[in-house]
Amino acid sequence: MTPEPTRPSEPSVRPATLDDVEFLSQTVYATYLQDEPTMTPAEKDSWLDGYRSGTRDQALGLVENSTTYVICVGEERAGRLRVVRTPERVFLGGIQIHPAFQNRGIGTAVITTLLDEASGKGVAVELQVNKDNGNAERLYVRLGFRRNGELGEDYLMTTG
Repeated sequence: MTPEPTRPSEPSVRPATLDDVEFLSQTVYATYLQDEPTMTPAEKDSWLDGYRSGTRDQALGLVENSTTYVICVGEERAGRLRVVRTPERVFLGGIQIHPAFQNRGIGTAVITTLLDEASGKGVAVELQVNKDNGNAERLYVRLGFRRNGELGEDYLMTTG
């Protein structure tokens, strides 16, 4: 009898700590680099310094109503999730899956859980997506989001 193949671990999330700041910053940079491959080393260092600072504030709970999470697959850190919750809505402030973990359904699973949470509270999930990020927009549309406006270089999307 052949043993059944094991399924990859379902993704989970946990609140980010200061120990996660570098991982989260590098993950966001790695996903950003897919869209901006021409960034110079000096631009990269400056960008990362700014991102680390903001991520530290998030991990310390200094951003009102905002929680930044580490997305895990088993024991491995696989990505970043930032959610802003108010009584009126759940705002998906960012989700980045490290390139080494992309295309495994991790983002879909995490967003679906967030959609279930919001549905249970009777509120919409809202987000912004860069107009040039067609892959992300297609994912959001597949998960039930629709465009409801524009803000600069972003489309505003909602489930409500």
